[in-house]
Amino acid sequence: MDIELGIGPLHRQMGNLLSKMDAATCAKFDIDKAELATEIDDYNFLGWALGAKTAYQSYSKSWTDFVEHLVHDDDTNILAILPTLPTLPALPAVSLVGIRDRFEKFCKKIANHKNCTQAILVNLGVASDPASKPSIVKPVAKVKLEAGHPLISYKKGDFTGVRIYKDSGDGKGFVRFDKSNLSKFKDDSPLPPAGTAVIWRYRLIFLQGNTEVGDLSDIIEITVAGI
Repeated sequence: MDIELGIGPLHRQMGNLLSKMDAATCAKFDIDKAELATEIDDYNFLGWALGAKTAYQSYSKSWTDFVEHLVHDDDTNILAILPTLPTLPALPAVSLVGIRDRFEKFCKKIANHKNCTQAILVNLGVASDPASKPSIVKPVAKVKLEAGHPLISYKKGDFTGVRIYKDSGDGKGFVRFDKSNLSKFKDDSPLPPAGTAVIWRYRLIFLQGNTEVGDLSDIIEITVAGI
């Protein structure tokens, strides 16, 4: 299966799948009402949170613009008008953390059902049609230690750069970590406590502008130790 890592793409993927989960489809894969309701609540709350994030980012920018105008505009006897707080839609049912993990488990239940086929997963938007992917574009990355910290290298080619996902060995799995427009990236995260060691794992995906393209790289990993 291909469960999206990006938050916006994940929300769209959830919406596509849920729009096709009618009563007959749920019955076909033994999806009960509570399971479906959880996914719908997750989808609605994530959509609300993304909208709130966008609204407050815009609000933050309006304050930056306000201060710039306040200080640098010519004296025109115009009263400075404060930015207006965004008005958010009604708060839906609040979800627990782990939306992506729950969605992946929901999809796996469908995928592992006797009635499921690859064509069904493709239609639900959680698997790729092999015929539509004649070639795989993904970074080929390597990692080594430099002064105790991981140094990741890859061939950039004609892409803008890469987005980096990291598993820090803390039980959270891969999470969005950073991005790089250079062919090398050094992870300067704090090292583990002295006398201990942990495995850090990475996956990279190409960026064109700020859009992820192609597939995630194979996992690369390295052991880092506290000094």
